Amino acid sequence: MSFQGANNFTMVSPIFVSHTRSGPSGIDVLREASYREVAIDSGDSNKRRCFPGTREQYIADITSWASASDGNVSSSIFWMKGPAGVGKTSIAQTCAEELKKTGHLGAAFFFSVIKYDDPTRLFTTIAYQLSTILPDFRSILDDKIYNDKTLVTKSICSQFQSLIVEPLKELEIRGRRASRKVIFIDGLDECAGMQAEIIEIIAASARENSTPFCWAIFSRPEPRIASTFDQANVACITHNAELPISRDGDKEIEMYLRGGFKNILRQINGLHLAASWPTEEDIKKLVDAAAGLFAHSAAILHFVAGKSADPQCKERLQDALKTFSHTPSRQSTSPYALLDALYTLIMERIPSNILHSTQLLFCWLLMSGGFSANTLRVTLCTNHLGISETAFRSICHYLYAVVAYHEFPELLNWDDLPIDLKRPFDDQGQVSGLLEDHLFRVHGYLSFRHKSFYDFLIDPSRSSNFCVTTPAIFQSLFDSLVKQHLHFASSYAIRGAKLILAPNVHSSSISLSWPQGTEFVDSFLKIQSFCGVSIRLSHDHPEFKQLLQIIPLVSLKKLADLDYRKYLLADIMLCESPGGLNPAMVVGYVGAARVLPHTAFGCLRGESFDAFNSTAFLEMVDKLKEAGIIRAYHPQIAAPLLQRSLSSRKSREKSFGRYKLGHSERSVIWYWKFDTTKRFYRDFRTVDYTQAMKIYKTEKSRMWDEPWMFPI
Repeated sequence: MSFQGANNFTMVSPIFVSHTRSGPSGIDVLREASYREVAIDSGDSNKRRCFPGTREQYIADITSWASASDGNVSSSIFWMKGPAGVGKTSIAQTCAEELKKTGHLGAAFFFSVIKYDDPTRLFTTIAYQLSTILPDFRSILDDKIYNDKTLVTKSICSQFQSLIVEPLKELEIRGRRASRKVIFIDGLDECAGMQAEIIEIIAASARENSTPFCWAIFSRPEPRIASTFDQANVACITHNAELPISRDGDKEIEMYLRGGFKNILRQINGLHLAASWPTEEDIKKLVDAAAGLFAHSAAILHFVAGKSADPQCKERLQDALKTFSHTPSRQSTSPYALLDALYTLIMERIPSNILHSTQLLFCWLLMSGGFSANTLRVTLCTNHLGISETAFRSICHYLYAVVAYHEFPELLNWDDLPIDLKRPFDDQGQVSGLLEDHLFRVHGYLSFRHKSFYDFLIDPSRSSNFCVTTPAIFQSLFDSLVKQHLHFASSYAIRGAKLILAPNVHSSSISLSWPQGTEFVDSFLKIQSFCGVSIRLSHDHPEFKQLLQIIPLVSLKKLADLDYRKYLLADIMLCESPGGLNPAMVVGYVGAARVLPHTAFGCLRGESFDAFNSTAFLEMVDKLKEAGIIRAYHPQIAAPLLQRSLSSRKSREKSFGRYKLGHSERSVIWYWKFDTTKRFYRDFRTVDYTQAMKIYKTEKSRMWDEPWMFPI
């Protein structure tokens, strides 16, 4: 039966059904699970481009390969490898821009250990970028994610299949096959793990022709990456190109330097000095110092220019040249010797009164996960460490050559929001994701101009006294975090199941080293800072086990005096979905959490349990007991029950534990259990052990499934 072309008919008692979606669209969910700042047209993209006239042959080779027709290409993967500082990212950016103009670009992802290093966001980001240029693909993807929002949280292999391969197959079934396009992945070595798995997923897709894409990958030739590309089933579909440290590029580096100095002179209205500064001899020395490293020349130009180019640029250039003249020749040292000399000079110029804070800041960033996006939010790092606005701006001034401070423009009109800036945030309902992101960035963010400075800071053979991975620096950071925890805890009082300001504290602002100025914002920043400091001193932080190995036992004993009860209540207050299933760090791994007013439950299972190391976990527990941070907890129960409990614990002594964490009214009860055969770890922290254990015993398996509600 067909109604096509029907007319002049009557509908008797018709029923119309409206299918209206509620909640965020599938594309909205995908966008939130992506990095929007890693695309080729992001705010940092202009800084990544090759200087005009440089790297032209490499650019031509890659763009020719990427724009060739299917029948003229033997390799679906192009791997450009090279050491740090030779310009791989600039080539990737320039090639991607050129290919976008011709319609051959599919997507581009620029990994950065400084900001964007999460491997689980790679394929979500690529899928999102593809959806912006392929309307039919976008429609399919939107429906797919809307019907199953967990797709964006699955393993990267599952993400690749469900977010890229399957929508493309559906597109082909509809007779709208996507054309060949290139996808760029830069800085794979800066990805926080899973490099080999990413290469293998892409290579398998290329062998099976499951997508019409070719892949251009740029990275350092680190052992795990190189060995994966060397595998026969990967090498057969990969074209290798090497970008070495070579003096063959001296002419291009000279061109880059001359252009950079011309820009400096333009900024100080000094173009009339171009004929005399810098001198030909200066340029020659700088080219020799760079010795093939574009990163060295870029750092020199930033150092000489200063935060705002001024007449002192001449003196800064001479200081740099003098430093290079006193550095041993490259023949007997690392190829990064003169770059390290420049970085050392930059660090030496930092005044002694802020040098310690500078090193603490870098150490904190390192401990926070390798300079990920979240760690570089200025409001967090300053308030976690007690660094004032004045001190922070001074640090950025002296580190301008290697660090960029981006102030955050005020984008929200507070008058349009249904909030009262004079009242605490927790009195006004849940903070939305968009507003939360704005609050986190209220003081802007920090970025590093090149990863080579990060490499310098963490390697004591290169940075010497300025290294931020020494036991002394970790000890200073530990002491600072303990001090900040106690500072924040003392400014809170407990009322029922939540924290309020202590009687002698009249506003949240006075507890912050860099407040925003309104109670709504500062109450949010304060509790976030309290939780951020506290988790770094707890068993749930990924770097905590390392901290236990570095910090002497006598110092670790300070952890017994922390206020674990206020930390637990603060953690619960910040829970995104009270009672719901929330992503969370659980004993150092990404797991799930559910919270009650007095209890936080945590779980690792399935894929999230894969990385769990039971031996390391039990060693951590022993260390906590040795330091007096935890003590065995024995609830008051009848003698026969106690005997059964003790015998049970004895026969399975390494599978569960029940401890008091902290002392007196500052303590909580921490219960944990794991089973390596059934593949799970579960725990809870609570103020009310009896109630928490009652729920745990009846709901321990069901509570990690959706939908689920706490029993009343």
